[in-house]
Amino acid sequence: MMSNKIALISPRSCFFLKREDKNLILDNLTGFDVHQRYWSGLTSAFPILASLTPSEFEIEIIDENIEDIDYNKDYCMVAVTAMTQQAIRAYQICAEFRKRDIHTVIGGVHSSFETEEASLYADTVVIGEAENIWQILLSDLKNGTIKKSYDQKDYPPVDLTKVLIPRYDLLKNKNYKILWLNTSRGCPYDCEFCSVTNFFGKKMRNKTIDQICNEIEFVKKHFPRILIGFGDDNMFVNRKHAYQLLERFKELNFKWVAQTDISIGEDKEFLKSLFNAGCQTVFIGFESLDEKNLEEIYEVGKKLKKDFFARYEGMIENIQSNGIGIWGAFIIGLDNDTSQTFKTIVDFTEKANLLGAQITVLTPLPGTRLRKRLMEEKRLLPTSWENYTLQNINFIPKNISYQDIENGIIDSMKQIFSEERRLKVAKYFKDIYINLGKD
Repeated sequence: MMSNKIALISPRSCFFLKREDKNLILDNLTGFDVHQRYWSGLTSAFPILASLTPSEFEIEIIDENIEDIDYNKDYCMVAVTAMTQQAIRAYQICAEFRKRDIHTVIGGVHSSFETEEASLYADTVVIGEAENIWQILLSDLKNGTIKKSYDQKDYPPVDLTKVLIPRYDLLKNKNYKILWLNTSRGCPYDCEFCSVTNFFGKKMRNKTIDQICNEIEFVKKHFPRILIGFGDDNMFVNRKHAYQLLERFKELNFKWVAQTDISIGEDKEFLKSLFNAGCQTVFIGFESLDEKNLEEIYEVGKKLKKDFFARYEGMIENIQSNGIGIWGAFIIGLDNDTSQTFKTIVDFTEKANLLGAQITVLTPLPGTRLRKRLMEEKRLLPTSWENYTLQNINFIPKNISYQDIENGIIDSMKQIFSEERRLKVAKYFKDIYINLGKD
């Protein structure tokens, strides 16, 4: 009789640099643990699949970053999802289970763009979003007719308004400090270095207000003290929907963080609503402080960050003076970057009193316009997928050396996460909260 146990596995990943000596330096920086905490945990992908799984199957979610895999468990199927830097490890996991005649499935962003490669290592590849595929795949598994691949294009588009409450309760033993939810998918901007638009589409698709609030209530029931993070790549693109959502959030009384673009900095009423709805921090991708770089990030005709560039200072002040901290995201290695770019980023972070910042290395991920361009320019390096951590170099930069990038990241992080800056920023926000309390 076939086992009814299914394992959903997220392979271990490298949080920062692939050199332990460099990571030890970062681990000892003041406040760097906050940076690590924000980028921990799983996406909602596995809890969503668990919610779609018929009760005849028993689901187990395994995060290899915090727990070991038991290869001797009697599973009927193992499904693995992987970002590019996790791909090699995902293939190794599949190989171990295939030795034991356990059917392996791989999905996620990497295998969706590198399907032929993934099919060499897993029995079945899921291409694209899996919601409308999963139950069919399980039925085929049960009937012994499971296929080599399932492509989202062959099924109806995923309607987010029909998605069930994800099984976040299956994560209760993980001791996460933050739990990631999603209210939407898609992004209209199609940045050259990003695969989100290619994977989820340009059109924004939103869950209903009731859906989102029901998910939050479910999470609060199972994780009373956890910080909620919204993993939408740009949560407030649909401003009308966002206003309605914030009104409901006020009733739910919870603290949360989200990702957005800088445009919210010119909508003061929205910022007041954001603070009153419990938002503590927003992650904003500034990407670059060089106008030429910003021009090249977007498709022709889309110059979002360049349009706002001259007004950054005032927009940042508007956001943070409303009690919402900004965690700025910057990319190094763009074609106009030099060794001086790091100083520009650090000075900007310091002057703006940003709550925090991250600097990632430009990475030619599969499915991006960047990868296609660098291939045409013969600038890709023959590195392993394990090197695609967003902190390691996988291409030939134009105006900055590999050594300058590696040293620059460490030196910049030392300044951004220094004790002196922590105290300065703490005082800055303390004064803001005192003023807000007077209003």
